[in-house]
Amino acid sequence: MSCCPTTPGKWWLRAAPAAKEVRREGLPLAPGCAVGAPAVPAQVLGWLKVLHEKAVRPDDWSRAGAPDERWDSYSTSPMLSWPRFDLIDSSYAIAVLADLTPAWRELYVAILDSFLARYVTWWGAVDWMTLEGADPERGAYPEEWKGTIVPAELFGDYNAPGWTGNGLEPWGHEPDPIGAEGNLFYKGFLLLLLGLRARISGEDRRHEPFAVVPDADGGWVYSHRAVSETLEAQWAGRPEGCHCENTKIWPYCLSAAGLGLQLGDTTSGSTSHWVFDQWFDVAENSYLSRDTDGHVVDSIFYRDPIAGISMPGNPGANLGLALYLAAQRGDVAHDLFDAVSSLVGWSTDGADVAHVPAEPRFVSLGRVLAREFGDQIACARLDAFADSLEPTWTPEGGFFYGFGLGETHPRGQPNATMMLAEAIDRPGRWAQALGPVTDDRFIQPTVRGVDFPTLGINQAVYDPASSTLLLSTYAATPTDGATTTFAVSGLQDAATWSVSCDGARHPRTRVVDRETLSVTCSVADHRFEISRGQS
Repeated sequence: MSCCPTTPGKWWLRAAPAAKEVRREGLPLAPGCAVGAPAVPAQVLGWLKVLHEKAVRPDDWSRAGAPDERWDSYSTSPMLSWPRFDLIDSSYAIAVLADLTPAWRELYVAILDSFLARYVTWWGAVDWMTLEGADPERGAYPEEWKGTIVPAELFGDYNAPGWTGNGLEPWGHEPDPIGAEGNLFYKGFLLLLLGLRARISGEDRRHEPFAVVPDADGGWVYSHRAVSETLEAQWAGRPEGCHCENTKIWPYCLSAAGLGLQLGDTTSGSTSHWVFDQWFDVAENSYLSRDTDGHVVDSIFYRDPIAGISMPGNPGANLGLALYLAAQRGDVAHDLFDAVSSLVGWSTDGADVAHVPAEPRFVSLGRVLAREFGDQIACARLDAFADSLEPTWTPEGGFFYGFGLGETHPRGQPNATMMLAEAIDRPGRWAQALGPVTDDRFIQPTVRGVDFPTLGINQAVYDPASSTLLLSTYAATPTDGATTTFAVSGLQDAATWSVSCDGARHPRTRVVDRETLSVTCSVADHRFEISRGQS
């Protein structure tokens, strides 16, 4: 079954498949790890298995097909209820995991490649390809949108957020979703995905061409550099901000796009982020509100320069904006989180935990930012509250939150956000994962060829002071005495390196070439040390 069933005409109405039976539950993972080195938390390991299964599951995002129903096209309607936002949100914890296991990154790159392959398809851009002109259903919008996401004075005759409106003035019909002047958010989030892949892999693919929506009149060909230069040129001429969708300027999307440009600059040496800086000067004066102490307490939701209106902000939108500003304007992001947390009581002992049951992404974002900014009270309260959100282990070793939604499959966007929170092990971890790589991981010993999801890795870090690679494994899929083999590459004179497993010399090791060792072990919890010049 595919995703995205809709009520005829009402493009914003989608319903995730309801669970037809009670889920069978499994036992939690409890992998061991070496003390003193970063490790991936057990729940994130379980989610990684669920995400990998979804990423490798064959589905067809072409014009003739449809994404698998596991991809979340249901959350935060009508703005984010498109399957590409599941791709986007699912990449963020991956960014942090690459810093937790810097000596093992191949799985993260493979998952990001599967995301990128889907993103540049028809279904990756389906809103831009199909929602054209003025929305013929704008007179049938839900009443609760009036004054919340649609201006009250224009309700019934104004396109809701999420209606991309290809063909509307001032841009007219623009079939290319990247070249389009009125479709900032598509190319902005694509740059974010491309930038994360470049940072995690260390590979320079900035000039490699790829096809975009090839089944739309032949499609278009871009590269990472070309997407970046297209956005930079368009944004340079509009300091107030590009239209994220016709005809709206969104601080949320522009901040995500700025982050994509910043990642590109960090990994390639380009200098495109200045357009974000130019825009943020405008945002400071026109889009953000400060209190009498100078702290940012609110942002507009969006600005429509054609209609001449600025839609007031809301707590959920401000949390999303803070997520993207954390690595670009950390003080502003912190202010926005503090303002929301104070408003809803997350940082107040004894208060009820504010939660939107139908939109669990709200509390998930709060948990991310509480951890990122080290708000200990909010962290403790939101961590405890997470235990009430139906944490679920599957018999196969997967983990997700059910959120009480009663759906067949784990809801992608809020789970991805919750797992980002789980992965943040100290304040500033999220911003660091979006900044420059400051170690030598790309030339240091690296683990490759791991047979995931049979064997999993929860620790992989090289210590240059002792010339030792610390590696912890676990059975990602339980087996009956099976063995597996992986490689350690990037060694100088591999024959001079030794391997110990669980405190004893490991004999099932062989030299593949001057830079590579092959290691065979049982599919189980192990602690390896691969050291130079030791026997």
